Amino acid sequence: MTAAINKAVQVAGGQSKLARLIGRDRKTINSWVKGRNQITPSAALDIEDATGVSAYDLAFESLLKARNKYPKP
Repeated sequence: MTAAINKAVQVAGGQSKLARLIGRDRKTINSWVKGRNQITPSAALDIEDATGVSAYDLAFESLLKARNKYPKP
């Protein structure tokens, strides 16, 4: 789970409301919150338009954390 998707859910007023705002299923939002699926760049842009939360943070925050966990040799 990332801080960015949690912030977007909070700004929208919940997972169901965010899902309606961006035209996606609530189960999809929940999978992002739980970290089971990665947010696509397209979805990140939709979330940014709806909530003001950075699309960059939404799409790349978890990838950057994973990369820092296993730094290049």
